[in-house]
Amino acid sequence: MLEQAITKINEEIEKENNNHMVQFFGQYILSELEEHPEYAERILQEGKSVLKATKDLERYALSKRTGAMAYVPDPDGYAIILQHFGCWGGEPFEIPAEPEHKAYTPPARQTTTNNVGKSAVTSKGKKTPPADQMSLFDDEEEGAGCGC
Repeated sequence: MLEQAITKINEEIEKENNNHMVQFFGQYILSELEEHPEYAERILQEGKSVLKATKDLERYALSKRTGAMAYVPDPDGYAIILQHFGCWGGEPFEIPAEPEHKAYTPPARQTTTNNVGKSAVTSKGKKTPPADQMSLFDDEEEGAGCGC
């Protein structure tokens, strides 16, 4: 079971190779597994990952921020990572729930008819000139345009 837990963490470290938090805390979890092989079963739990543990830490830090700054002491940060996996035996940290993200639905664009004297908005957002308005760029009629 210990080898499976080590493999799980190493695979996540490899997969998330651009995420420095996963790299750092993944190595931390591996060092904890060396010291506490009994953590292996908890590390292998479905739905538990180093990435999700770092998200817990992020939400905790944001809940403690002052203005634009957030600080979590190192011991608390490590404890929050361990708590995610159920390996923390100390006082539990209150981690805010992950916020619900509502799917963005852009407002529907309405097309109006081109009444005389009014412009219409097309589906692409471009306005068409009213029917009785002369265009400077209309070369079809003699005398139309800028008069050059």
